[in-house]
Amino acid sequence: MLAARLAGVKPFPHIVAKIHSLAIDPTKTLGDVVDVVERDIAFATRMLRLANSPTTALRQRCTSVRHAVSLLGLSRVANIATTTAAFAFLSEHSTSAPNIVKHAVLTGGVTRALAPYAKISADEAFTVGLLHDVGMLLLLQLHEPLYEELIEQVGPGNEPTTEEEHALLGFDHASFGGHVLARWKLPDPLPDVVALHHDWEAAVARGGLVASHVAVLRVAEILGPRLEARETPNESDRVALANEPALEHLGLTAPELLRKWDSLRETSKNGAEESPPLAVEEFASTPPKPKTEPPRTLMMSLRPIADMLEPLTNYPRVPHREWNSALVVLLVAMVIGLLAAVAWVSITH
Repeated sequence: MLAARLAGVKPFPHIVAKIHSLAIDPTKTLGDVVDVVERDIAFATRMLRLANSPTTALRQRCTSVRHAVSLLGLSRVANIATTTAAFAFLSEHSTSAPNIVKHAVLTGGVTRALAPYAKISADEAFTVGLLHDVGMLLLLQLHEPLYEELIEQVGPGNEPTTEEEHALLGFDHASFGGHVLARWKLPDPLPDVVALHHDWEAAVARGGLVASHVAVLRVAEILGPRLEARETPNESDRVALANEPALEHLGLTAPELLRKWDSLRETSKNGAEESPPLAVEEFASTPPKPKTEPPRTLMMSLRPIADMLEPLTNYPRVPHREWNSALVVLLVAMVIGLLAAVAWVSITH
């Protein structure tokens, strides 16, 4: 049953798995990653948009893929590549399943805020938050009529229990999502974290990063609704936190976590706002490609001049090979004018 559903799932962008394989290959260089990313102009544009978002916290703006890779390093670029593809995936479902998408982006913001307590990568935690319910979205994408009916029954903002899903399908959305992420060749521990995020005992048995990410995700799911509503936790939230075994794994108690509430609320808000929950389709939108492209040799020769002029322009920061003809003509005219002025001064003096 599970295998049949897996066969109907669309592939994840192959570029993500390629970037991850390059990032862990000691024989590869920054240039190898740059070459792969720059071949996909749409993906490169989206990736730069994410790299320049506030939560990436770079001291200077990335103006090209090569610039981003040199500033971020291979490992972080690989994580951002996964997040870029995750946003694009969520955008496909922002109309058909807006509540699930909204929950995913909000959870990503909270997991990023909680990551330091588990001593895990904030970028990885954010991606886990984005993709933890990927199984639900894919089951809806496959148009499983019984599952669609179950989602309607539980109502907006809620999700069916794993027991209800097992009774209906023979598996749950978490295990299905984990299998899909492994099939997409996304790096460890992401597939196991998604597969086990509703099974704390199994996550603890797995240990390591899997247990840490699942702990963060489970606490984020409790805090998320209140953080979204900008409310303080009520009594039922306090009881849920006090009874959540994952909290101890983070080295926190419920009272300690609640004392950090204002800080968590601000950090998680900033994390989620890098892509508004119901506007992820804007993030995934791609600027139209120019009808004609100038010769590559001309573009490369003009790159140093364009880099100097970029702070004075308002053009979108996209890979240089995506410049349009009008911009190139303008730059050429400016260079010719400058050379002519220098020549005139030399002649008159």
